[in-house]
Amino acid sequence: MGYFMARIFLFLYMIGVDVKKFRFRQHMKNEMAHYARDCWDAECRTSYGWVECVGCADRSCFDLTQHTKATGARLVAEKPLAAPKKVRKVQCVPNKGKIGKTYRAEAAGILTALSELGPEATAKLKTELETSGKSNLTVNGNQFEISADMVVVKEVEEIVHGELPLKPLIHLLLCVLLFISTLAFFVNLRMFSDRGRRTFLVYILLRKAYGL
Repeated sequence: MGYFMARIFLFLYMIGVDVKKFRFRQHMKNEMAHYARDCWDAECRTSYGWVECVGCADRSCFDLTQHTKATGARLVAEKPLAAPKKVRKVQCVPNKGKIGKTYRAEAAGILTALSELGPEATAKLKTELETSGKSNLTVNGNQFEISADMVVVKEVEEIVHGELPLKPLIHLLLCVLLFISTLAFFVNLRMFSDRGRRTFLVYILLRKAYGL
């Protein structure tokens, strides 16, 4: 994210943005899109206040993850390892019969949620089952109590021959009309007296070349 923010700043500076009227503003949690993990706006100050010119969002692996969930296919490229290695993982093995009898219509959603638990969530589930014999699982906004006889969490050792990394995505949104109008009318407008007959708008490149 920092790299792209630096590139945005350099680009806007080179086309004429006044650094004294420029800032990056980070989005609050309630301002971010559902797909974003982090988001920053490049803003220029005008007579209307601060105006967004460029948006920079860290989408993480949201897109590939959603496509994978919808299609059931792993949309990744395998990166072979120089030599196989042993990896210990925490695996969640549900008792489908017990869950089906207990929750019936909701069982399918619970089984799906259990299969999608990440390493941290699986480890937390194991700890809660060992200490209190039960744990709460949230599925589509509803909480379900999972007892120790509904799932077994165990450590397994696997031999891995390659890695399947998900590549994160940084999404840049350049509001072309906004930053052109901002540069033209609020940053680079210079008034020259030609005996009161004409007003000149300094062109961006001239501003850089002649220090106007």
